[in-house]
Amino acid sequence: MKKTALFVLMLCIGQALTLRAQNTDVSGIKNVVYITPFSAQVGTQTTLSINMKNTAAIRGFQFDLYLPEGVTIGKSAKGKILCSLNPARLPEDDAHTIKVAEQENGTFRFLVNSMDDETFTGNDGEVISVTINLAETMADGDYPILLENIKLSESDISKYYTTESVLTTLTVVNDVTGIQSVSANKATKSIYNLAGQKMKNTRKGVNIVDGKKVLVK
Repeated sequence: MKKTALFVLMLCIGQALTLRAQNTDVSGIKNVVYITPFSAQVGTQTTLSINMKNTAAIRGFQFDLYLPEGVTIGKSAKGKILCSLNPARLPEDDAHTIKVAEQENGTFRFLVNSMDDETFTGNDGEVISVTINLAETMADGDYPILLENIKLSESDISKYYTTESVLTTLTVVNDVTGIQSVSANKATKSIYNLAGQKMKNTRKGVNIVDGKKVLVK
């Protein structure tokens, strides 16, 4: 495993109680790929959304994805990694391609590019959806998901934007029956997402409502 990934992983394990506070703040970065903190139940298959925000005309990008122990990337019966580009961020005459390769250090390298110099539309949103599987043996708690070696390039490849790493939190829930269910817009005293940001209303997934975990279906 690369030294940077190993150091960040050890840091996350040693400070598990403060993992959410370590999530990378990308609000001040103009061109970056990132993942929003999210939750999932053990023993299930779910979708990992990889987002990109950009002020420049980004033609292509790359990054390395590190998944924590117990989380594996989804593959087809023929071994093809299950992922796709989000058409909502693609130009009208899109010719972008996506390639994924598993590396010796256990990370997955994603490469997205357009041979026709077309650039991604919009300025913030999902660019890639990836299928992941959570093992039934995973314990309740917060787990790190890391993006490393992020590079976004304009049509002129001499113009690019790099970010060394972006860390986010996957909150694993063992037994959703022990979590209260509420309607998506029920009024409460205090509502926070898993990143610790205050919200006006609950959203689909796990929320922190009046200090307790609440699952909104």
